[in-house]
Parts: sequence; structure tokens; C-alpha cells
Amino acid sequence: MIQPVLAVLIQQRLRLFWNRLARGPRRVRRLVGAGLATVFTVAFVIMAGLNAGSLVERVARIDPAAAADALPVLLLGVTAITLVTSLSSAFHHLFLAGDLELLLVAPVPMRSLFWLKVVEIWRDSVHVLLFQAAALFGFG
Repeated sequence: MIQPVLAVLIQQRLRLFWNRLARGPRRVRRLVGAGLATVFTVAFVIMAGLNAGSLVERVARIDPAAAADALPVLLLGVTAITLVTSLSSAFHHLFLAGDLELLLVAPVPMRSLFWLKVVEIWRDSVHVLLFQAAALFGFG
């Protein structure tokens, strides 16, 4: 169960993101930019999955056993990328975030602040999980 203070902090982060995106000067450009970034991100993950699928299919034509062995190698590589990305994201959010001092002096429990940072770290690692999904999709 999400603690009430953590839920409020997450809601504030989402509201701040939406206000930066949809309000103020050049909001149309920001909305179009965010839409294009979302489209390109989804298209990139789909293309990565199709590329992995075509690679596995070409290998399967030559040697079906090698194609079956390709999935663990792909997933091992993506797992290594996940580990490196998660660690760098964690170090950034825990030690280099610009809002750290502001959050530390805020009247919120430290446990809620800790879980907010954990949620931010996991949020940044979602894109790597999409690559794992693309590899699994490509394998069929």
C-alpha cells in the first residue's frame, strides 16, 4: 500500500510535469514535442523488436538450434544494460538531483522521501525493460 505522503509526492511530481508541459509559453510546441517523443520512443522499441526478430529468423534459416540459443544471449545483454542503467540512474537521483536539498527540508517523513526516490529510479529504468520486451517479441 502506498503511504499517503508518498502518494501526494507522486501526484505533485505528475502535476508539475503536466504544468510544465501544458501551461506557460510555447505550450503547443511542448505538447507536440512530447507527442513526437512518445511516438519516436514507441516506434524505436517496435523497430528494435522487429530487428531482433529478423535477426533470429535469419539465424533460424541457417541453424535452428542456434536461433533457440540466441534468446538467452539477447536477454543476458539486455540484463547487463539494465544493471548499468539502473545503477547510473540511482546515483543520479540519490546524489546529483537538483531537488534533493528542497526535498530534504520539506516537512515530509524520510520514509516517503526514500520511496519517492525509489519510484524515480524505477521510472527511469522502464525503457530498458521495453528492450527486454522487444527481444522477447522478436524471438516470437
